[in-house]
Amino acid sequence: MRASKLIPQVKSHLYRVMSLEGRAADLLLLASSQDDWDMGKIAVKQLSESQILQIKTLPEGFEGFFEKLRPEWRGTLIDLIFFAIYNQYSTRATTIFLDWNLVATRSVPPPPDKRKAE
Repeated sequence: MRASKLIPQVKSHLYRVMSLEGRAADLLLLASSQDDWDMGKIAVKQLSESQILQIKTLPEGFEGFFEKLRPEWRGTLIDLIFFAIYNQYSTRATTIFLDWNLVATRSVPPPPDKRKAE
């Protein structure tokens, strides 16, 4: 059996373990390092409020977390978060709750010609 045939099974196991351990942020960093947008969407969907607070309380905070992401990932995620919050605010919701599933659904890689070589 070729090793590449095992990749989907390994990823499925990784997603399950990371979800159970509440490590969606780490999964997002891994996805970014591998430039795996499908993995990134899964990670974003798994982010919970408590996991976001954990990122916030790290010594490097949100800024440090975003610095670890690839530039195109950082830009895409920041744009999606900004517009999701803006859209919720403009609907005059009493509480602003970020729908991470919506952010994940809209998260797509930039067109190949716009990617910068690293």
